[in-house]
Amino acid sequence: MNKLYHFQVYMPDLPLKFGKQRLNYSNHALNASRDDRYGYIQLPTSIDTNTAKVIEVEIVNNRFLSKVVYRVDYDNTHDLIVVVIPDRWFVKTVWLNRKDDKHQTLRREKYAVA
Repeated sequence: MNKLYHFQVYMPDLPLKFGKQRLNYSNHALNASRDDRYGYIQLPTSIDTNTAKVIEVEIVNNRFLSKVVYRVDYDNTHDLIVVVIPDRWFVKTVWLNRKDDKHQTLRREKYAVA
């Protein structure tokens, strides 16, 4: 059974700080970096999970961390969203969000509350 958590709904107390990690990008992520609505994304080679904000996590069978969505500073206007499979630091996709985005379209019913 999969459980999806979002920081604005509920986030369990999980060990999500892994220090600086080298990223491996999927073809999908590479294509997304060239086709983002805000323009070309210069992809980082690594992510510091100790300073990145955790937005969303997915847990399988109440124990396996299958996905983490991190938000990191990108430029004066945007943050970079990085969706990773943490056991391999494999980036599934990326996109830019405006820093002033208030996430008014968040579908809270998609997320677990405990």
